Amino acid sequence: MRTPMPRRRVLGALMGAAAMAALGSAAARGAEPGGRRTFVLLHGSTHGARGMAPLASALEALGYAAACPELPYADPDATQASILEALRPQWQAIAGDGPISCVGHSITGLLLPLLHAHARVDSLVYLAAAIAKPGLTFREHAREDGAMFCPPWIEKGHLAYEDEAISRHFLYHDVDAANVGLARRHRIKYAASNLWLQPTVPERHPDLHTAYLACGFDRVFEPAWMQRAAPALLGVEATTLPFGHMPHLADPMAVARALVADLPASGRGGR
Repeated sequence: MRTPMPRRRVLGALMGAAAMAALGSAAARGAEPGGRRTFVLLHGSTHGARGMAPLASALEALGYAAACPELPYADPDATQASILEALRPQWQAIAGDGPISCVGHSITGLLLPLLHAHARVDSLVYLAAAIAKPGLTFREHAREDGAMFCPPWIEKGHLAYEDEAISRHFLYHDVDAANVGLARRHRIKYAASNLWLQPTVPERHPDLHTAYLACGFDRVFEPAWMQRAAPALLGVEATTLPFGHMPHLADPMAVARALVADLPASGRGGR
């Protein structure tokens, strides 16, 4: 019988005056033993790396480094192995020697458990993201848990790439026009269905500091599912942000503050 992982409550994005003042401290400016922390921001299935630029800018304004790798999600032949191989040179280009927090949005939550082997990675953050269930493909997991996706998204979500009204309703309903334009300029037509068909976690999730940022107005993943799945599958309580499925475009600074509010004290390991 698997021993339940300890649960921990992560801090919310809406911080009080004391927490805001802490952003001026050395730790909040990104200075950590071994060098400045880098947030690696991994985009989801609807836009490419440039769609993460507003969040990268917000993190940099708080004193952290940020990198936005491009994932080959438009390639119908992409597999877990080829996606990780495409990431390899982009990882090598990340400057510095400080710790790395990997942030995966939406479908890219499935890749997060595969990134723990990088020596500098000490934390994983799921941002309104899919969670891999050990031993199952994501398709099997979604079928097993019928409460994962919002029913209207199941019915119409596949039309979001072609239909601007559907895209706006499900993905960008709380995003300003400038960031909607940014996402549309860099949108991708997701074709990497193999990611759904391969198990990503054979036994259990890696023992790294882990956080889950759910979105209370998400129209893709059911907010109640995110709040339930985070403790059940990751051993952490979800922090719920007051945004839809694209929080990094709706309010990049609020997301950046939520990210820096819950970081490992030092080193690797533990939730």
